[in-house]
Amino acid sequence: MAQIISNEIPSWVINGVNKSFTSSLSILSVTSIIMDWAEYFDFVVSWATITLTDAPTLSIYVDYIALWYGWDPSLGFSSLVELRTLTRTAYSKIDPNAKVWDSNTLDHYINEAYRKIQRDVWYDIPECQSSVDITTTSGTTEYTRPNDLQKVMGFFQDWYELTRITKEYFARSRASESKPCSYYLYGWKIWFYPTPDSSYTINLIYNKSLPKITDTVGSELPIEYDDAIASYACYLMMISVEKQAKANMALSLYMERINELYWQYINDDYWISFGIQRNVDRVRDDSL
Repeated sequence: MAQIISNEIPSWVINGVNKSFTSSLSILSVTSIIMDWAEYFDFVVSWATITLTDAPTLSIYVDYIALWYGWDPSLGFSSLVELRTLTRTAYSKIDPNAKVWDSNTLDHYINEAYRKIQRDVWYDIPECQSSVDITTTSGTTEYTRPNDLQKVMGFFQDWYELTRITKEYFARSRASESKPCSYYLYGWKIWFYPTPDSSYTINLIYNKSLPKITDTVGSELPIEYDDAIASYACYLMMISVEKQAKANMALSLYMERINELYWQYINDDYWISFGIQRNVDRVRDDSL
């Protein structure tokens, strides 16, 4: 379950200069910051680090939702060696008489499963989240999307969320120039509508594609997802040797684990709903 932390005084000195503070636990979502006795909104969070735009001079109190109980980034991530072992164990349980897979082939299927999870999990896994500011230019409609964009969670401008429009609507309506209120995605491009008439800063929050797992780069997903990675890798391996019945067993294990994690997310969101707002309420499936 998520842990709700209230009125925490983050560590570091308050001196009117320092803008970076550290919470006692890694943060899933900040729900409130009270700085110098007033609510404060201009900040960014990375794990347990809170970076403010302005430096407090008197006090700072933070309410937040800590990352899932039982896992913290400080505990580390699963390595490729650990995922190989887990996958081989899962495979032997499904098919005790199965072939022994070489590491290169196994690594390929583990990474395929890793990418599958990133596509399938539509809710916000903090490890997958990223954001970037897009600064518009007057009269320019087209902008380049981030290379690691997997799914769009939202475009925001002055706390207003832009709506997604279709290609057809965009084609009919692109003549006007004003403050953008909508966007359209195609390929590696982002188009804003109406065409910006000035310089605006639009914040894109998105799920990023995680780097390939290698001997030197481990998984960046919480360890709760390791079983799902192993199960889907087993499914792919079973399919490759035309063992459909056993592949279906592996796929069922994968779906079961993903559903368990989904309900964990729902339960976390249930507690968050008690007067607490996520930074981003809803993840939209904007896979491209």
